[in-house]
Amino acid sequence: MAQVEAFSKNYLPHVVRLFFPDVERADSRLDYFNQQLACLDNGQAALILKDDTSLRGFAHLMALHRDRVFVNLALAKELEQPHWELFWNRCAQVAEEIAGGDLVIQTVIRQNALEQHFLSSAGFQESYGLVEFASNLEHEVEYDPGADFTVVSLAEAPDMEPQWIDLFNQGITPAWNQPPFSPEILEKRRGAPGFIPEGFRIGLVDGQPTCVLLYQLTDKDKGIVSIHTAATTSQKRGRGFGRLLLKETLNHLKEKGYAGALCLAESRSHATTLLLKMLGFKPAGNLALWEYNLAAGTTERPVEQPAEELPEPDKPEETPEPVKEDQEKESQESSDSPGFYSRFHLYFDKDEEEEEEPDKE
Repeated sequence: MAQVEAFSKNYLPHVVRLFFPDVERADSRLDYFNQQLACLDNGQAALILKDDTSLRGFAHLMALHRDRVFVNLALAKELEQPHWELFWNRCAQVAEEIAGGDLVIQTVIRQNALEQHFLSSAGFQESYGLVEFASNLEHEVEYDPGADFTVVSLAEAPDMEPQWIDLFNQGITPAWNQPPFSPEILEKRRGAPGFIPEGFRIGLVDGQPTCVLLYQLTDKDKGIVSIHTAATTSQKRGRGFGRLLLKETLNHLKEKGYAGALCLAESRSHATTLLLKMLGFKPAGNLALWEYNLAAGTTERPVEQPAEELPEPDKPEETPEPVKEDQEKESQESSDSPGFYSRFHLYFDKDEEEEEEPDKE
């Protein structure tokens, strides 16, 4: 009998193995997932699908905008269609709760992955392709920033946290599987295992925050990090500052002794893919962004069974008092209150990113 439940950290090693069934040690990736799941009460939710013997599905839902929810999804090979439908219906309900209104649900999967069949059956459509790039960090990248460009991290400059958050949120794209940051979210991630303050990097031009970048350790046994590519303030895009920050970060990672780095880029962004190749990255896999349009109010809420009431002891009959108008209003408001998941609305303006031309060698 399959059932859907709210995620509990007791299931985290099993979740890791859903995403990476061939991983030798699940705990090598626990820190990464601890960081990603540190803020489930801030516009996020996580669900699991399980039966009597194993975990069959996992979904981490994140409100990226007031009209967009990203789902980090993993399914077991043995999953049956009726169980997928049960799981997805609950995911759609939660997506509507954390974002509200008409919204787009997005997820990224590898090409020809088993999730593709289930997404298609639920009404998802492929939007565009993505390429995962990998670098073994063997060679130092040529880096000549000039006198006006410097790089610091939140480890060195914690007072720049507000500027880092603002710039990072401006650059979020659908394929990042990273919700907007806030001081509260950053503080919760700081308290979770695997937090690396040096990964929150800031490029300064004449001392002013201009571009930011985030890297996270995804596999601590192998020393692999993932990089969310640079976001640059709108007034200074197209001048190569994001490229400089990425170069500096790659040399920083090599100096720290990391063994490899991963980046995700849209296959249609020729400038970005060419730049990554010039910096020593090689294509390591093809993925795709899938999207589903969910109209407000179309999901069915699960029917909650009322708790069995104990019999009342015998007592003398009393003339009932009339119910006051305020009491009726209070009762109505109580019955309309949200359940386990609350609504969150995340608002911020996103400037369209401009593609940067790669350095000409």
